[in-house]
Amino acid sequence: MPVTRYPAGNSLLTPNSAILLGIPISWSYGVMMDNREIVELEHRLTELRTKHRNLDDTIKALVSAGNWDQLQLKRLKKQKLALKDNITQLENTLMPDIIA
Repeated sequence: MPVTRYPAGNSLLTPNSAILLGIPISWSYGVMMDNREIVELEHRLTELRTKHRNLDDTIKALVSAGNWDQLQLKRLKKQKLALKDNITQLENTLMPDIIA
């Protein structure tokens, strides 16, 4: 997903100058994001969490019903893990760890 950069001449705006210009921004890994981009990322994060939860429910239902094969279960678990990785990546983008 592209991140908007706000040019100021040949350089990027600083957070202070963006605030003075009335541009709503957030910093993530040194890149400014506007509110629209943050909302889009939060929406995507909600979608991924819902898919992850639904996949977890599907896996539990298959195992409890006893109607599954190992290959199918392995594929579903792999999809669930990939979703979890994407969720973690988006969470880190929205709220990066700051080492003090």
